[in-house]
Amino acid sequence: SGKTLCTVGISKAFDGILKSLVIVPSEALVHQTYEDYAKTNLNAIALTKKIKPAKRAQAFKDHDHVIITSKLLANCLEHVDGEQYVVMLDECHVNGPILLDALRFELGNCPIRVGMTATMPTHELKNVKTKATIGGDVLSEVTTKFLSDESMVSSSNIEVITIDHPEIDDVSNGGDIEWTWDLESHYTGSNVDRIDAIASHIESLPKTNTLILCHAAVGKMMSDRLGSDLIVDETPTSERKEMFTKFDDSDYTLVASFGTSGTGLSINRIFRVILIDVGKNETYIKQSIGRGLRLDGDRNEVEIIDISSNTKYAKKHRKSRIKVYERDEYNYFNSETTITVKEA
Repeated sequence: SGKTLCTVGISKAFDGILKSLVIVPSEALVHQTYEDYAKTNLNAIALTKKIKPAKRAQAFKDHDHVIITSKLLANCLEHVDGEQYVVMLDECHVNGPILLDALRFELGNCPIRVGMTATMPTHELKNVKTKATIGGDVLSEVTTKFLSDESMVSSSNIEVITIDHPEIDDVSNGGDIEWTWDLESHYTGSNVDRIDAIASHIESLPKTNTLILCHAAVGKMMSDRLGSDLIVDETPTSERKEMFTKFDDSDYTLVASFGTSGTGLSINRIFRVILIDVGKNETYIKQSIGRGLRLDGDRNEVEIIDISSNTKYAKKHRKSRIKVYERDEYNYFNSETTITVKEA
């Protein structure tokens, strides 16, 4: 089952014994999680910023199971200080010092702690802090290959495509100027010809439900170029939910930033995921692929396309991703297709 159904099961197991506090990273996930709780007889609430501060203490008192974002929880710590809960931290790789301190102090009396994620933090200190504040090590881990072999997730193939931009590639790999990370970031995030070349390739693909994940600056340009919907940090939750429902039909394309939609998104009918400049961050890599792995009961397969440039740092990051693909036994292949940037 998915992580949300696991939290529901844990809440039911402790119902009448301990209240539960389900902490998620975004308001969209609060509503998504509550939808599963609402199917049960559990006395649960989706506690959001729409509930005024003066009424939040009563909301905690009146409900046995509270679903809340880590950000809002930081403003409600006086209501949970010293209380005992079953604490469930969904997407536990997404945490910061305020939440970690809350788990140590205000929520320090909570005897049952569960963290769930598809990717533990790779940063050593953050990894240790996450385990320490939850209260233990990783209990169980399964690979995507195992889940796929057992028909628990969609089958997938990763096509690795490179972008050829001769003038830029030559400069970045030993030209006359010193090529820095800042120069490469500016190029990948703002070069109009490059965006147009990627968009043209996407338009050449057979139509199907497609999620394009990229960094926000590229996403804004890409959505304009493709005429597609866009989700970035400032996109309201209500608009995001409306966009997600469009995957119920076919041939829908959504552009979104890694930070908003690369993790926790529960949509069954994503048949293609395109990763643009996903880099070497293992959390972004694996979580982004995971957006397309949910079974839809029909096709149960997803096409993953990994697109990046042939510039200095992009090549290094691509090598790092391939190591992840090989280590975790993803099906991947280096495409014979090359996206060529033609300058206007």
